[in-house]
Order: sequence, then C-alpha cells, then structure tokens
Amino acid sequence: MVEALPDRLNAALYQFFHRLRHDLHTELGVGEYKLLFEAREKGIPLQTEAALVRFCKAIWLKDQTQLDAFSRLFDTVVGPAFREKQEPTGKVPGASDVAATPGTVEDAPETDQTEAVVKTETTSTLPELTEAEAIERIPDSDAEPGTGDLSIVLEQSGAFAFGDQAEPLLEEAGISTHRFLLNERYLPVSPRDMQQHWRFLQNNFSRGITPQLDLLRTVASIARRGILLEPVFQKNTVNRTHLLFLIDDSPSMIAFETLAKRLADAALEDPFVTDEEVFYFSNTPGEHLYLNPYHTQALQLTALWRRCHRHTMMLIISDGGASRGQIDFERIQTTNAFLKEAGQHVQRIAWVNPMPRERWDDTSAEYIARRIPMFETERIGLYKAIQTLKGKLV
Repeated sequence: MVEALPDRLNAALYQFFHRLRHDLHTELGVGEYKLLFEAREKGIPLQTEAALVRFCKAIWLKDQTQLDAFSRLFDTVVGPAFREKQEPTGKVPGASDVAATPGTVEDAPETDQTEAVVKTETTSTLPELTEAEAIERIPDSDAEPGTGDLSIVLEQSGAFAFGDQAEPLLEEAGISTHRFLLNERYLPVSPRDMQQHWRFLQNNFSRGITPQLDLLRTVASIARRGILLEPVFQKNTVNRTHLLFLIDDSPSMIAFETLAKRLADAALEDPFVTDEEVFYFSNTPGEHLYLNPYHTQALQLTALWRRCHRHTMMLIISDGGASRGQIDFERIQTTNAFLKEAGQHVQRIAWVNPMPRERWDDTSAEYIARRIPMFETERIGLYKAIQTLKGKLV
C-alpha cells in the first residue's frame, strides 16, 4: 500500500499550486493538479523533499525562466510543511512526555480516558479508499442536505478534502481548506445528452447508388405508374461533416475544463461525426492554434484553412471574457478579426459560452455575441448551437 502524504503537506501543495497560477501566472488546470496524486497512487516515490520538488517541476514548471521563482515559492510554502514530522498513526502525540506530567490522560477521570482512547482508535482504523470509491461517497446533487459523506480525508481518497479534525489546524496556519468536487455528475449537460445532440450534425450527401433494392420506393413507383418499369435502388450516402473544435484553455476557463473536454470527446466518440479536429487557444485565437492543452504543438491558421471545405463547421468553446466581468476592446477586435477570417473558409460558426447569459452583460462576451451566434452551455443551448451549424434558424 502506498504511504499517504500528511494532511498538512497536501494542504501546502495545494496552496503552492494555487500561488503558481496566481502569483507566477502559470497556466495550470485541474488535470495537472491531479497528476500529483495519480503519480503517488502508481507508486512513484514522493516521500523525500528532493523527489517531490523534482516531480513538481516536471509537471508544473512551464517556463524555465521562472525556475528560481518556482524554487523560492516551493521553499516558502511547501518546505516548512514538508519538514514537519508527522506523529505515527494511532499514537497520542507526546504520550511519553505527558505521562510524567500532572493532569495527563492517566490522571484524568475514567470518562475522559475512554473518550481519548475511542478517538485514537477511530483515527487509526479509518478505511483505505481509492479515488473512485471516494467519488462514490459524494452524494448526488438531488440528495437531501446533510446526507452523504463529504469529509473524506485527503490521504485516503487522493482528492483534495479534509477531515473535521484537520480543518481548524490548517485554518490557523493560514492554509486554504476549500473543497472541490471534481465529478461529472454536476455538468450542465449530461454525457448522454451530448452524444444525442451530436447525432443531429451529420450531413449526408448522395454519391451513386448501391446494388441493394429500395423496396418502399419501388412499391411506390408501381402504385404511381401501375406497372414496374424499373426497380429503385438505395442511394449511397456519404457524411461529409468536418467539425473544428476551438477550446479556450485560458486561466478563466479552468473551472470549465472538464465540460469542454466532455463536449469534444462526445463528438469524437459519435460515429455520425466522422471528421473532427480539436484545437486550443488562450483568450483569443491568434495566428496559430495549439494541438494539445499544454501548448507544445501548434498549427498555423493558413495550414488549417487549407484543410477546410464547403462542409466544414466550427464550434468555439469560450467564456468570451464573461468570467472577468469587464470589457476588453482589444480582445473584441482580435476576436472579430479572427471570426471574419474564419468565415471565409468554413461554412458556419457557432459559439458556446459556459457562463450564464446574465453574466454576459457589460463584458466582452456581450459584444462578441452581436457578431456571432452565442449560446449557453446547457442542454437547450447546445441543441441550438448544433442547429445553427446545420444552417437552421433557432
């Protein structure tokens, strides 16, 4: 069994991850954060400070010019927590020292001793949980308030949550104890709805005939003419749908990373959408798009336009600046210029915004929505976006 990291160290690691994003402006998402716990579960040794900082650099350091700042921040946030010695599980801290001091557990009333022993035994006999088992213990969204077990200890589940005993201690140390439910149950569009919606996007075109007889059309021809002149064969149809996904993976879209990925995956898994490509950008599409969310491979727009044909459609997934709650005219101009250029190479464009429509007011998204059909990322909004790509008015 892989040894779990102490609660205080896990909390410090989250604080370090949070400050990397906000102090050093490193583009990190939930996926990179979960890599740390996945590595521990797979047996990668992270028990020493040197091994831990080396692994954090490998997965979280995006810019080598920030190496010194990265190291200083690690020493400041994680170093003190890492160097603290964790007491063995099941042992009352300082029991050997307390035994010789008046007012200890031995001198305390029998009731207090019993409570101390029960508390210690409860702590030492907590069941080991995998991450999948921990997620199953999270109650459904329609569960009654107060039901279920949300106090899953971090060292058991691998997810970032604390037990009730750890929270006061961490809050006193100034370490954030926010809980995050990384679960697809709470997406505004269920995976089933996503798959059903993509089926409406197929564009079938006739290309010749097959040797198979179309019985219904043949019977209809006989009924209309009163005689069989020639049999009617089934048409050979070809799906020419070419779908381009453009996903904004800027820091303001971190909260919607799972939603955007599920939308793209649902289309990739649908047999009715035969030709699709996924690209990434930050805030606004520039002269090139990225082939992965880590921005390690890029494709020039001119090369992308050469792949497009009269059946190419584009779906953009971005908040359009609505998350920032302000108007950025440079962003609006850059986005409009891209949309104008894209309109010359693709048949139709639609935009889905994960932010609620009421949050678009007085932001860049409000101005972009005047230029292109923009919809909310929920069941009806996704349906309207797909109908727009098919050329239907909604």
